[in-house]
Amino acid sequence: MSAHLIFLFLFQGGIAFGFSYFIVRVMMGGLGDHARKRMVAAIRKIRLLILGTAVIFPLAMFSAYYKSLPEEQPISLAIWPAIWILVILLALAGGLSMGMRYRANKR
Repeated sequence: MSAHLIFLFLFQGGIAFGFSYFIVRVMMGGLGDHARKRMVAAIRKIRLLILGTAVIFPLAMFSAYYKSLPEEQPISLAIWPAIWILVILLALAGGLSMGMRYRANKR
């Protein structure tokens, strides 16, 4: 695997992290305490769903790519797409987790 593709995986993971963190911060920016607690509970459910898919999707992608490999091709051609989707899903879960810690300044 070339260094360019590894950089691309990490770059896409960083973008996924940044967008999910930013969206959670915007959504929770002007909420009161009760609404914030409800929003955090909803985001936790979404994060749990993402973590569940982070277990299933990479395995499914590996299986699909592995079955479609021509003979005598290295197994790494099936592993890299699974790692790619895993990086993105874990970055989304991380962004949601970090965004939930945000508290608006009280005046």
